Amino acid sequence: MKPRRLAFAAVPAAALLVSSAAAATVWTVDWSAAQAISSTPVTGAGPQNGALAASADGADAVAVWAQYQGDSKYQVWSTHTSDGGSTWATPAALSAAGANAEFTDVTVSANGQRATAIWYVSVPAPPPPPTGDYVRTASSEDGGATWSATTIAGPISASRNPHIAGSADGTRLVAVWGEVDGSADVPRTSVSADGGDTWSAPTDLDTDFGDAVLAMSTDGSTVVAAYEKYDGSNSRILTRTSSDGGLTWNSPETLSDAGENAGQPQIVLSDDGSRVAVAWIQYGGSDSRVQASFSADSGVSWTAPETMSAAGLEANTVAIDGSADGQAMTVAWQIEASPGYRVQSRSSTNAGAAWSATATHSAEELAADDPDVAVSGDGTTAAIAWYRIIDSNPSRMEVVTSADRGATWSGPEALSDTAFDASEPLVTMSASGRRLLTTWAGADSTDTLIRASTGVLRTVPGVPTGVTATAGDAVAAASWNPPADDGGSPITGYTAMSSPGGQSCTSVGTSCTITGLSNGTAYTVTVTASNAIGTGPASAASNIVTPTAPPAPSPTPTPEPEPETTKVKAKAVKSDSKLKVTIKPDLGKKKQWEFVIKVKKKGDWKTIKTKKDKTKVYETEGSDHTMTVDLDEGKYKAKSKEARGYLADTSDVVKLKK
Repeated sequence: MKPRRLAFAAVPAAALLVSSAAAATVWTVDWSAAQAISSTPVTGAGPQNGALAASADGADAVAVWAQYQGDSKYQVWSTHTSDGGSTWATPAALSAAGANAEFTDVTVSANGQRATAIWYVSVPAPPPPPTGDYVRTASSEDGGATWSATTIAGPISASRNPHIAGSADGTRLVAVWGEVDGSADVPRTSVSADGGDTWSAPTDLDTDFGDAVLAMSTDGSTVVAAYEKYDGSNSRILTRTSSDGGLTWNSPETLSDAGENAGQPQIVLSDDGSRVAVAWIQYGGSDSRVQASFSADSGVSWTAPETMSAAGLEANTVAIDGSADGQAMTVAWQIEASPGYRVQSRSSTNAGAAWSATATHSAEELAADDPDVAVSGDGTTAAIAWYRIIDSNPSRMEVVTSADRGATWSGPEALSDTAFDASEPLVTMSASGRRLLTTWAGADSTDTLIRASTGVLRTVPGVPTGVTATAGDAVAAASWNPPADDGGSPITGYTAMSSPGGQSCTSVGTSCTITGLSNGTAYTVTVTASNAIGTGPASAASNIVTPTAPPAPSPTPTPEPEPETTKVKAKAVKSDSKLKVTIKPDLGKKKQWEFVIKVKKKGDWKTIKTKKDKTKVYETEGSDHTMTVDLDEGKYKAKSKEARGYLADTSDVVKLKK
């Protein structure tokens, strides 16, 4: 919409903590002490008609204004910063002395290096240059450090209210101004394709007009102009659209209603040029109202006027700004209400399809005037600035902020010094909305200077990403990635919470384990991040996990007892001619052990057999479980047979002789 303007580093001067239970939004803005950025003027009148623009990251910014130089004449001056507003360069004159230059505007490229300022100047006699009015620009390719001036139009009989818009790279520019052609005011435009070095011949946008404003898409192709035109009975708000960077224009579209006067058009355009919003003041029969109209097709078709302010209140001085995608926007205005002038606003998050309730920002019984509004490129942050007249005291520069797309607002914060009368407030912010800048004219009994204050908005952290969970026995182990945005304040910790049940765990790292879960229940996990400001929104839910108890271990079988082994002893008796075999254990007389005898023949052990070639089985006798066997000379050993759960055993070798 209007150029994404500024990010400034600030020395904290005041902190404002804001919260909304309904929206759970918390933020704080640290504002720097006011500093003068213009030079000491000639006593008698202060600077006026200031303008301000900056790079997308806010490191480079340019301010311009018309500075009084005496003899009822003004001169265009400029200053710039390359460190986000911590310091400003010594102001330099852009227009020549001796003429009367007024009504400045300025545009700055996204990288902050290209800047172009515009103004009109009345040159008195004698020349050179020839007497008359001129529309002039000055362009810079080094962030405002040096400038080269160019004349767009002149000498002409009269000129007023020039405005300028530029592409993101600053090379494509379009200007609009009012010019008296005979007895009629004519809106004229000119285009530059080389960053303001050269300009096309002026062309008429329409006839018999009042104020005109315009906006350009970031690529420089789409331009939409809104202007006030007299239709023979009333002033109406019209628009024209160009799809070739301002070289040619489509037919005019009338936005305001017939039979009613309308003026003060303000315009915003999405970065891609598709969405346009125009706001104006409609002067009805008994009061004046703020109205707006919207287009979603680059100005080809428009909605019926939307009345923003309440009936019965005199509305004046409307301002509008919106997000880069054209979805979020805020309209602010001043109303004349008993017992004082008040500043009000409404906000939309769906390209003007629906609007918030009217918010009144300034205090009662105090005259609040000249509101200006800024909305961040991402649409989350908005700010409104105005000056407040205090009886018998210097007027004050005040500002309110919102970090939830205009759903809730902070209370007014006074930025100006109590020793200086404040007027002509301006406010702008970076694309992220984290950095804000305000300027105003601050006057004391001696002179008036352009003053500035920078703000740093800090809010809760963004959303953690990549949340995953792993189930265990009545637990879920969660892990995640930090949010891309820490809210401008370091993250102090995380909380992971299960659903259902709401069990949680906390960690300063990116993982923790939730305990106390029910086995067999399916859970998801969400994670929030916290910093000194508060707790941010919850993440998307993790994968589904179901805690499960581990399977019960199988019982260990009782091992069967190892069977015992019989003990077989053999020895030679009867003069070593017989073999006595004894087998234990003692089984009593009724139970004896069976055994066989092996003899060694030709190197092999052979079991003794019967005459029928069957293994000969011997059996012990008596309670001693012995048996004496008469055998031939040789080597023998006895082997018991397995029985009664006992294993077999073999005796040592016994040698018999005859």
